Amino acid sequence: MSAKKEKLIKITKDRNGSEVRVYKEFDQENPYLTGEPRFVHKENDNAEEVEMQPFEISIDELKEKQDMGLLHPSGALENKLNLKIPIHSDYALSPKKWLTESNWALYLQQLIEKMEHWKKNNEPFDTESAKTLHLLKKESSNPESQSIKIVETNSRTPHGKYAAYSKASGMLRIEAWNEFKQLAVKCTQTNEPVDLPGFGKIFLKLDYKNPDSSIRYKMTAFEGKNDLGKKTTKKAFEDAWQKN
Repeated sequence: MSAKKEKLIKITKDRNGSEVRVYKEFDQENPYLTGEPRFVHKENDNAEEVEMQPFEISIDELKEKQDMGLLHPSGALENKLNLKIPIHSDYALSPKKWLTESNWALYLQQLIEKMEHWKKNNEPFDTESAKTLHLLKKESSNPESQSIKIVETNSRTPHGKYAAYSKASGMLRIEAWNEFKQLAVKCTQTNEPVDLPGFGKIFLKLDYKNPDSSIRYKMTAFEGKNDLGKKTTKKAFEDAWQKN
């Protein structure tokens, strides 16, 4: 009878010294890792490992927030792939339960793009992740999903994707920029992410030094006035508009 043991396959450490460790089971008579990964948190070198448990959230809350699953926060998908965590199809496809039709089509497009980009620049997927990508493409090719207009653009920036979407929707450029600023104001007032058309969920705020022509953005909430995130400008938005 073969003896199964656990192997530490990944350690991620933050700047404070705490770690997330990933273990996976393996069979001494089989060179391949088997089973689901196990995640533990270790606060410091002298602390004990604490098993990490998934949290539960209601569908109604996800529907209200239009949560983009694996696409939020920024880098979440890439982190899972870098940690060699399989992307399971039931998890990847679950946002269909709460996303609107347009956001579901956008989610499929962006998730497929991100997975293809990672595979191109890293290594072949594990079997489960490869199966998930195949199912995502199959879902994206469904007539129901294809009937929803998705704007093609090479831009990966929030303002670039929003500019492409707004222009294709027939908006005037000045109207689109003003709407962009209004979303930033709304986000500041509610401290909740806004749905930026063509891009998805994001945190925005007006640049307090130049509120008429600059917008700050992050994929996570701003932590006070001095948290500036990344910057986009009216000129950058106009340049992206011209390119689409």
